[in-house]
Amino acid sequence: MIPLKIDNRNLYLLDTYREKEGFEISLITIEEKEITGYKFKEGFENYYLLNAINNEGENIEYLYETKEKTLQLYSNSAPITYNQYEGMIKEINMKNIIIYSLVIILVLYTIAVIFIILKLRKGKLDEKVH
Repeated sequence: MIPLKIDNRNLYLLDTYREKEGFEISLITIEEKEITGYKFKEGFENYYLLNAINNEGENIEYLYETKEKTLQLYSNSAPITYNQYEGMIKEINMKNIIIYSLVIILVLYTIAVIFIILKLRKGKLDEKVH
C-alpha cells in the first residue's frame, strides 16, 4: 500500500496485478510516486483507474485525471469516446432505416393482397350477375 493525498483525499493506493476488461496495466507517477494502475485500452489518455483504500477502510476504484490531478469514483461502466458513440448512433440509425423499410414493404404488400382479393371477389360477383 502506498499512502498518498490526491485531491484532498487521503488514500492508500494498491498496486494492480490482475487483468481488467477494457484496460491494460500501466505505471503512473503521482506526487513523485510510481504506482501500478489501469490505463484505458482505447482513448482517454489522461485517465487512469486506481485501486485504493479510503479512510473508512473500503476498497474503492477511482478514475484519476492526470492534467488536473483530480479523482472521481469509478462507476464500473466504461466510458466511450465520441467516435465510438457516433458509430453506435450510425449503427442504430441504419437498423431503424431497415426496420422502417421492412414495415413499409409489409404494409404495401398487405394492401396489394387485399386489393387483389377484392378485385377477384368483385370479378366473381360480376360473373354471377351476367
